[in-house]
Amino acid sequence: MKLGLVSFTARGRALGEHLVDGLSQSNQAELVLWDKSQISLKAFVADHFRSLDGFVFIGAIGIAVRLTAPYLESKAQDPAVVVLDEGGRYVIPILSGHLGGANHLARDIGRLIGAEPVITTSTDVHGIFAVDTWSQRQGCEILEIDRIKNISGALLDGQPVGLVSDFEIGGKLPEGLTPAVSGLVGICVSISEQKQPFEATLHIVPKCVTLGIGCRRGTDFEDLERFIIETLAEKDISLKAVSALHSIDLKKEEPCLLRFSETYGIPFKTFSAWELMDVQGTFERSAFVESITGVDNVCERSAMAADQGDRLGSGTEFDLVSDTEFGLVSDTEFGLVSDTEFGLVSDTEFNLGTDNESNLGTDSKFNLKTVISGVNADGAVANSRRLIITKHQTSGMTLAAAIEDWRCEF
Repeated sequence: MKLGLVSFTARGRALGEHLVDGLSQSNQAELVLWDKSQISLKAFVADHFRSLDGFVFIGAIGIAVRLTAPYLESKAQDPAVVVLDEGGRYVIPILSGHLGGANHLARDIGRLIGAEPVITTSTDVHGIFAVDTWSQRQGCEILEIDRIKNISGALLDGQPVGLVSDFEIGGKLPEGLTPAVSGLVGICVSISEQKQPFEATLHIVPKCVTLGIGCRRGTDFEDLERFIIETLAEKDISLKAVSALHSIDLKKEEPCLLRFSETYGIPFKTFSAWELMDVQGTFERSAFVESITGVDNVCERSAMAADQGDRLGSGTEFDLVSDTEFGLVSDTEFGLVSDTEFGLVSDTEFNLGTDNESNLGTDSKFNLKTVISGVNADGAVANSRRLIITKHQTSGMTLAAAIEDWRCEF
């Protein structure tokens, strides 16, 4: 999160320095400080309002309101704005509490400096499910921002809110949410924008689709854009569901792909022919494409390719610390904590089996490819994606799409 920090007095600046140290050291935020000797405050806010994720003002709320008001557009676009008093007693989110993350930021700052967060959003005050906060936490896109109030209003009034999900539901549903196929007000979790199960349907689109693209050199951006949008519409897949655009590394500088990525804010990643050929699955093969690119199918394999680090690949090796000894007995289990650098989820267990050497010695290595859950016996990564659009081709462009095994988790 990138934040603008504004303070006016020596006491405010001291508090600001405390925030900079705390938020930076915890990797929670990168802060851009206003320097009145370099730029006016009005110009600072105007220049950064759309480029920063939020602002922290240390001073009067009225100043923050007057400075930010001219640039407000919608809760889907406005940055978080949080205000602290110079005494560090209260921290108050005043803009984009849910979607912008101001409430969460206020709580983080409160814990850091011992201030009391003053949260005024009704769902938080009453402990009611906040659909916009949940959607953001799940990495989803809300299509109808103006209908959030329908969901929150119904829940606050004690009225049932229906839920339709094309994905497996995990956890316990929040109070007030009820699985339903129709009704007055409800939430539809889907990669389709066309489903309307409720009279007032709030569509929540998980970002779980990866596009694999192949194209001729010099393809026009307008042609590529039309091809992608029309293909997705034909298959009833929202563009909002696309989390990444993949291709072969021969296309890493292709202008139309770079422009599409920038225009729609979709990350663009390329893979070598070797990496793509290592992707497991059944794909439509083209000897001609392979003779040119070194891979038999660019779009399908690209769509199915996982970013490096998503999972442990075949033949992954780990250098063990010099002279470290491991007593590896039969059925030894290791509970790996969440957020480890290897991406293994909390409480993941793996069995190192029998007959392992108890002393791995200096600079020893061992290969985990046959013991890590999710890796096939031949060492290939077990892919959690599946193709939902196989090779679709027109005028020198090809497209495929894969969907991740996403869960609607509460």
